[in-house]
Amino acid sequence: MSQALDLFSVQVRISARARSVRLRVTAHGAVEVVVPPGFDQAQLPQILAEGAVWVRRTQARLAARRADLAPHLVEPLPREVRLAAVARHWQVDYRLGARRRWRMQDERLVLHGPEDVQGWRGALHAWLLAQGRHHLPDWLARVAAEAALPFAGLSVRRQRGRWGSCSARKTINLNCKLLFLPAPLVRHVMLHELCHTRHLDHSPRFYALLHRLDPDTAVHRQALSEAWRYVPLWAE
Repeated sequence: MSQALDLFSVQVRISARARSVRLRVTAHGAVEVVVPPGFDQAQLPQILAEGAVWVRRTQARLAARRADLAPHLVEPLPREVRLAAVARHWQVDYRLGARRRWRMQDERLVLHGPEDVQGWRGALHAWLLAQGRHHLPDWLARVAAEAALPFAGLSVRRQRGRWGSCSARKTINLNCKLLFLPAPLVRHVMLHELCHTRHLDHSPRFYALLHRLDPDTAVHRQALSEAWRYVPLWAE
């Protein structure tokens, strides 16, 4: 059977930081090709043909790992929520209400909304984003001070594809889903984006700085490539 990839099912992303073509598979199995500006996209069929076997194997591995997730990660609505990054967990109560809202009582997260999975999930998303905006700014500020890498601003969002980013204006964006990850991985993501305030690309100078600030960069990068497994399905 042919292993060829359909060009129309592949997302092409142009990145000013890219110095070469990079083929990647997202946590959900989608295929993305990252290319530098000015890249001749007529070369894509050949690149996809050469990488097809790797893509299929990676998709199969991700699917198998997703199937092996712990039960609490696949519940449509969780009975408890754990944020490993800040070492906190809450039992979740669902209560009927006219409007969607949430509140915390000690170790309990109380969600109000109509008797509808999507409504309660929306309340969970709002709560998660609020937690990200509560915990991540001060954390980033501490890491930036330790690394002596100031940044201009921070936004915290709930995103699917990226843990973080840094703009040319030194504004950093962080994904609130980082809170599901172990704290060392969150710190690594922060250092990665802070290093971009000095080197916007992924040049040898960038990685030299990152390795100096985080000697375990290689270990953390490998762990981060599969860190999606920490994120429960309700948060997607």
